[in-house]
Amino acid sequence: MMEWEEYNKIEPIGHDWRSDYRTAQLCAVMVNTAKGLSGSKDKKTFGVSDFLLDWDMTKDRSKETEKQSPEQMKFIMKGMVKSRGGEVKQRDPQKHEQLKKELGIQ
Repeated sequence: MMEWEEYNKIEPIGHDWRSDYRTAQLCAVMVNTAKGLSGSKDKKTFGVSDFLLDWDMTKDRSKETEKQSPEQMKFIMKGMVKSRGGEVKQRDPQKHEQLKKELGIQ
């Protein structure tokens, strides 16, 4: 057993690019299957590269990802609620202000 522990220090067992690739492959299969079963009209399929992790920490990703505005987040959340059969209700401004006071939020 000690030999394997020492070997694991030099070459970690199970933590290699193949594990990431297998996981990404599984994710692609699951998402494509779920899209097919849900009757999605979107014909785009996902590949392994869509789910592979990029471990290069030296890249500047600030320009790659556009940050969402609060309005965009709200729109997405409303869509998620409606797609699951929920109802989006407008909040009562008076109750909202009362709750903010109770919670000590300015």
